[in-house]
Amino acid sequence: MTEPDKRTAIMKAAQQLIAEHGFHGTPTAMIAKQANVGAGTIYRYFENKDELIFAIHAELEEELQAQMHSGYDQGWSLQQRFSHLMDRLLRYLLERPQDFSFLEQFYNSPFGNDLRRDRLLSGGSSCGEDDRLHDVFEAGIREGAIKELPLLLVHALAIGPIVFLIKDVHAGLIKADETLINECIVGCWNAIKV
Repeated sequence: MTEPDKRTAIMKAAQQLIAEHGFHGTPTAMIAKQANVGAGTIYRYFENKDELIFAIHAELEEELQAQMHSGYDQGWSLQQRFSHLMDRLLRYLLERPQDFSFLEQFYNSPFGNDLRRDRLLSGGSSCGEDDRLHDVFEAGIREGAIKELPLLLVHALAIGPIVFLIKDVHAGLIKADETLINECIVGCWNAIKV
């Protein structure tokens, strides 16, 4: 296995195991075994398990943002931009239960809380530098189209229902058809619009 392949195998194994067993239930020895590498090999690529977790998160976030931005048109109305981004987010995570599980664990852990706090305190968005959804929220508040609430609350009102829908679909509690997806996105918009 080449060096880039080993790094990729380690990241894929860690993501899969963490999605199944959580951060604390996934020791590095288990990751090494799943990746078919020696336990010490992990430390040639990552200083520690935390660095590995952040690397997986960064890769998933980059992929998710690329999917959300695909086909995006800055010239659309706020509602059209919001709907496009939410539709892409929802469909992407519906199709990738393992990615969703990892990201949900990440953002509901000290890792995610610390990252969000650091980004917000530096004046950015909680999701990174190129966060068009955050930009839509800021523009909507400025233009009076979105309720003037703290941005964290706007994010929660808009994204919370999406997260719960994805969880319920992955748990087999509900089926996501076109009507349900569209109604969910409209409901999210209605929760934040003026």
